[in-house]
Amino acid sequence: MRLVAGIWGFKTLAVGVELGLFTRLAGGRTMTVEQAAAEFGLADRPADLLLAASASLGLLEKAGDGYRNSALAEQFLVEGHPYYFGAQVRYSDLRTYLPWHRIGGALRTDRPLTWDPQAQQSMFDTTDPEMLAQFWDAMYSTSSFTAGALAEAYDFSAHHRLLDVGGGAGAFRSSSAAACPGCGRPSWTCRTSANGPRSGSRLPALPGGSARCPATSSPTRRCRAGTTSSCSA
Repeated sequence: MRLVAGIWGFKTLAVGVELGLFTRLAGGRTMTVEQAAAEFGLADRPADLLLAASASLGLLEKAGDGYRNSALAEQFLVEGHPYYFGAQVRYSDLRTYLPWHRIGGALRTDRPLTWDPQAQQSMFDTTDPEMLAQFWDAMYSTSSFTAGALAEAYDFSAHHRLLDVGGGAGAFRSSSAAACPGCGRPSWTCRTSANGPRSGSRLPALPGGSARCPATSSPTRRCRAGTTSSCSA
């Protein structure tokens, strides 16, 4: 039954991220059903169901007449926090969840479901910059916690250089920078497109810790202030 009901839990989490529910409750704020209805433009009944369902998943806690973030949601679902995981939730909801509904067809045809092999060499061979931005944000949110754990578990102080090969979103390089003071300021290569010219450049950190790719002028990452990150168009 837990497997059968998996879609219920995921979609409850996904709509909470979409609405910014957990970010609105950051810092210990409590929200009543009436407040949720007013802020999200919902009737009282669906607002009540959203809060109660989120609490049943361990994402919210009941506090008097309202609800507040659980410790889990406060750490992973508040946008701007170092280990924000909402980008992975959003990408999975928008880009991968529906293709899983056609898994039987994939088994029978041995063809990918998220891109067309007759028109593309890979899922990254696309003219949709929004999809790529969502993917890199998802990869960063997935790898940042593991990268932080590695930085705590391994002593980088004896090293002067660190090369992250295939790190994609740059989370490992960002997290290890503080643990490797001799490695210098991290930098990444920004590639303009899969088919166009490619050039490397250092990416300056923006206020709040995001980095912009000069090719797209759009935020592609949420990382710790004072570091640079990677981007791809």
